[in-house]
Amino acid sequence: MKILLGIRQITSKQRTLINKWKDVNDGWDTNDRMQSRFTNLSCNSITDIENEEKETNKIIRSISKTVYLDSDMKNQYLE
Repeated sequence: MKILLGIRQITSKQRTLINKWKDVNDGWDTNDRMQSRFTNLSCNSITDIENEEKETNKIIRSISKTVYLDSDMKNQYLE
């Protein structure tokens, strides 16, 4: 369950960092490329990843590609 807790913490932090992104990227509201980037960041932050089993499983699979998890641990989180 630590993986799920970590996903919740990261998604919460990501949502709070959108305003900081706007502060760091002056002129984002007049630059088409930056507006597109902001839209993508906002949409990704709004998605309720931690309560979407499919999205959570995608994250866990991605993590498991770079972090060693034994078969029992993978099965526990991917079922």
